[in-house]
Amino acid sequence: MVQEYLSSPEWANSRVALGGVISANNGLDPENASSEILSAAIEILQDPGTTFRFDASDLMPGAVGSGTFWAGMRDWVGGTPTATVLEQIEAGWPSS
Repeated sequence: MVQEYLSSPEWANSRVALGGVISANNGLDPENASSEILSAAIEILQDPGTTFRFDASDLMPGAVGSGTFWAGMRDWVGGTPTATVLEQIEAGWPSS
């Protein structure tokens, strides 16, 4: 019963209206999003013509893909110099 509710358009709309999240639920009204960016993201997720692809980080060892690479990309977007970020990512690769 709980899982059914959590997958319903009613839950998606009420949760998204609280702000800060999106859902790919087809019954979600993008107008419930708390920002224009989130509304646009919902429209992309609901568009049947949208193609999703994995990126290279999905094939990296966990210590890199969800570790140093992930942190490095956040840091880079936040203004950390490219060379510093690349050094940190490289340092995360397991030695073999």
